Amino acid sequence: MRAARKKGKSMHESSLAIRCCQVVLILSILCGVGSSSMVAHAGPPLGCGDPGTGDCFESGFEPYCEDVCGGKPCPGCCELVCSADPFCCDEEIGSWDGFCAGEAETLCSCHPDEDAPPNDDCIGAVAVQLGDTEISNTCATVGGPEHADPECNDGSAGLTGMGFDVWYTYQSSFGGSLRISTCDQLDPGWDSQLAVYEGCDCSDLSDPPLGCNQDFLGCVHGSSTLTVSVEHGTCYTIRVGSSVQGPFGSGTMTLTPQPCPDFDDSGRVGAFDLATLLFYWGPCGGCPADLNGDGVVGSFDLALLLGAWGPC
Repeated sequence: MRAARKKGKSMHESSLAIRCCQVVLILSILCGVGSSSMVAHAGPPLGCGDPGTGDCFESGFEPYCEDVCGGKPCPGCCELVCSADPFCCDEEIGSWDGFCAGEAETLCSCHPDEDAPPNDDCIGAVAVQLGDTEISNTCATVGGPEHADPECNDGSAGLTGMGFDVWYTYQSSFGGSLRISTCDQLDPGWDSQLAVYEGCDCSDLSDPPLGCNQDFLGCVHGSSTLTVSVEHGTCYTIRVGSSVQGPFGSGTMTLTPQPCPDFDDSGRVGAFDLATLLFYWGPCGGCPADLNGDGVVGSFDLALLLGAWGPC
């Protein structure tokens, strides 16, 4: 995790800054490190694009970069990275660390106005059907709402929101449970996040979402799986993104209907099926009542069963 850092403030701020630079310079000489990025900036505050803030592809101790990428001009790179990761331009606790440099290499090799995918925003969502769909968030931008549910946020980095996201819609051809999965089907670098909303009107999506998932148990490289209840004929919006600091990637998303939780084969989901689910409550990998396949029979499975209540 990134360490929080605050600038020192006192009536001797100027002399302390000079002493700090002297100490850092001495340490850098003793350690054989001659890089100027090791020396803290003691002058007036700098900002995005200012000379002296450093190459965007290189990490440093201070925030901002000077819109130079690998020695070549890249106008707007600093602001683009900071819009995705405000830490990189936070003058109180931020710095252009290795995460920021990595994000710059990802983001600043793209030109969002020219290279963004057609489904970069909700309004351009691509319609999908059951089965496999090839997906990619290469050159996508950060968009869409943030939600309180931890599964809808990049908890591993202590950040909120979803990274570079793309959008899809699904008009349900059945009623029951739908599984959306990228599990083991993405480029190794793409740490995916999923969110599913009821409705396909981008101005009126369900909030909170029907469900979210970051890293599904048993899936490699942070890929995701999510199961939600759906109704026949209803349209749903699927949002696929990366972690907030994650890179771009490509792969496959699979939509599959899940078996009706009619455990007694009565042709309907009712009281006996509810009792069966409650009997298995708790850790229960592979048992029939684990409807979302996460190895635990719990509240998600209960919601799926109640969503399928009645003839099935």
